[in-house]
Amino acid sequence: MQIASRLGLVTVVAALGAIAAGPATAAEPADGTRRPARISPAVTVSVDAVWEMEDATLVLTPAPPPPPPAPTPEEIAETRALSAAEYDNGTIPLDELCTLSFAPKHRLRCDAALALEDAYDAGMPSSRMTDSYRTLAGQVSLAGLKPELAAVPGTSQHGLGLAVDVFGPMQAWLHENGEEFGWVNPDWAKSDKYEPWHFEFDDDLLGDAS
Repeated sequence: MQIASRLGLVTVVAALGAIAAGPATAAEPADGTRRPARISPAVTVSVDAVWEMEDATLVLTPAPPPPPPAPTPEEIAETRALSAAEYDNGTIPLDELCTLSFAPKHRLRCDAALALEDAYDAGMPSSRMTDSYRTLAGQVSLAGLKPELAAVPGTSQHGLGLAVDVFGPMQAWLHENGEEFGWVNPDWAKSDKYEPWHFEFDDDLLGDAS
């Protein structure tokens, strides 16, 4: 912004167009006193300062833009879920997964964990959870122990961090309300291979619910 005196007027030129200022009288009063000259509602300089700075340039630095808003829990979970999805079944590093506040020993893909936390906040009781994320080595071990129940190693939803095995009141609550939060007991678990304790996360159900 350049300040100069011309014909008794103070002219303010906004170089960046950030402030549009009109001319203001800067003539010396008859009584010999010099009062401040108001350049705009936001800028006031004394006449002495104007006269002394006739050839000077006053640089106003614009305020920095506000910082971007912090990401929401949903955005964080989605970002981390996409990162976890880059890994093969059963090979996801544990630090790419999220723990559960009500079952801190268990880990899930972060979007699945957030949905289960939402269910917990909505009244889902916390009861016994025996399985969540399962490594490939864990899948191989379980297939050897329970071949009639275990999925083929490398194909289990547990290996993607998208399945839990729960019992007690939590199981009953998820059967009744889980679909609202993306958690369902899949059709295959209701047939010959009966597993009422097994629930899988399907984020497409969240879209249907909204």
